[in-house]
Amino acid sequence: MEDALVKVSNFTQYFRSRDKNEKLPFIPYLRGINLSINQSDVYGIVGESGCGKSTLGKCLVGLFSLTEGNIQYHGREINEWIHDSADEFRKQVQIIFQNPRSALNMSMRVEDLIREAVKIKYSNDKIIKQNVNRILYDMQIEHKRRDYPHQLSGGERRRAGLGRILAVEPTLIIADEPVSSLDVSYKGLIIDLLLKYKQKNNATIVFISHDIHLINQICNRVAVMFMGKVVEIFDNPKKFNHYDIHHPYTQELYTAALFFKDKEMSIISDKSGEFIDAEYAKYDGTGCPYFQRCELKNTMMCALKCKEKFPELIDVNDNQKIACHGIK
Repeated sequence: MEDALVKVSNFTQYFRSRDKNEKLPFIPYLRGINLSINQSDVYGIVGESGCGKSTLGKCLVGLFSLTEGNIQYHGREINEWIHDSADEFRKQVQIIFQNPRSALNMSMRVEDLIREAVKIKYSNDKIIKQNVNRILYDMQIEHKRRDYPHQLSGGERRRAGLGRILAVEPTLIIADEPVSSLDVSYKGLIIDLLLKYKQKNNATIVFISHDIHLINQICNRVAVMFMGKVVEIFDNPKKFNHYDIHHPYTQELYTAALFFKDKEMSIISDKSGEFIDAEYAKYDGTGCPYFQRCELKNTMMCALKCKEKFPELIDVNDNQKIACHGIK
């Protein structure tokens, strides 16, 4: 395997507890994450709301402290990068936030927002002007150049934010739900712009989404997260077969995504586990976080083990790892 562009090793992220009854002032939100992301990957991170995927994305760009383990970029720990040369790191690594309004200065016109980003990379006035015009054209917001962000539609704000990021010409883009709340036409445009940039610049994209169907369409490698843990990593064949070996949570995500595409498919029947929303559930690190919702806990005779010991990621096929006591 080639050397990883990004390597996450035994990474745990802590946050201050809001529960006054909590014994410890800081509790782990991400637990023991291990990932390897190669140059030019479109690497998908998928899971439901509250699973920790957005938090992991922010950790990849060094936005949080109170961590254990490490995250390396180009073989160097990112905190060292930021400490020694934050400007250089920010030129190479950029994040697309979920809320485009929070990433744009509402008091600046669109062309000024783009120009501000281009000037991070270039100093020649002629080149700056050329790049500003090119980005406005590529993002299809040239006619909005004199507008302020609040005057733009949701899709236009997304493209303005994306234009600012691509203006810096990063080698790694963390795209956190970049097409959420957009209609289908805008979704396709944003994804097309990202993938064209990736192809042209040999860039790497970490694409974070709750929509595994979308992840399945564009990503070559996928990590599935549930309650702060990675439960599966696999190379994406671009065609999910329901009979393939997958973690039961991955199967649940695919079934939910396909529900409206296949009227004969039911996501309600034969659910032996109680549904617990990961966004509000608590997990103390003991056993498998998916235990309560798992359909295999009784059929695979592994309930006791699942309740007491977290299943580590193990190889089940070439380039596929699953954390499940019921899958060997």
